[in-house]
Amino acid sequence: EAESLDGADDSLAMLDHLWPFDGLMGFSQGAMLAAIACGRGVGPSRAHRPRYALVVGAAFPTARGADVEKLRSVELRAAGEWDEAVPESVAAVVAAPPEPLVRSLHVIGKKDEMNPPAQGRKVAEAFGLGAATHEHQARVVACFTHRSVSTFDRVGPFQLTDE
Repeated sequence: EAESLDGADDSLAMLDHLWPFDGLMGFSQGAMLAAIACGRGVGPSRAHRPRYALVVGAAFPTARGADVEKLRSVELRAAGEWDEAVPESVAAVVAAPPEPLVRSLHVIGKKDEMNPPAQGRKVAEAFGLGAATHEHQARVVACFTHRSVSTFDRVGPFQLTDE
C-alpha cells in the first residue's frame, strides 16, 4: 500500500485546471492518482468525475484511500443500499443499482512485485459496479509502436460511447 504520494496535490490541481475531459489513464503511481481523482472529483468545484478510467498496475493509495473509497460510498448511497454487503438472496429481488459513477478497466499484473495483485484488486473493488479487471502475467502498460500507430491510422478515429 502507498503510504505517501509525492506530488499528488500538484497533479490533482492540474487535473482540476484541465477539466473537462472524458477519462483518465494511469500507470503505477499515475494509476493511483487516477483512482484518487475519480473518487474525490475534479474540476474547480470537485463536483465532476471522469466517465472512464484505465488503471494499470495500481496499489491502494493508503495516504488518500478515503478519496478512492468515496466512489463506493457515493454509489451505495445513490442506490439506497446499506453499508454492509447485500446477500445474494436479497440482491436477486432488489431493484437494479444506478449507473456507475466511473466505468473503469483495471489491468493487474499477476506477478507484479512492485504493486502486488491484491492491491490492484482493492482499487478495482472501490470502483464498485463500473469496474472490470484484466489480469496479465507481468507489470505492463500498453505501448504503441510505429506499426500499431499505422494500424490506428487505417482504422480511423474512434470515440467512447455509452453502448
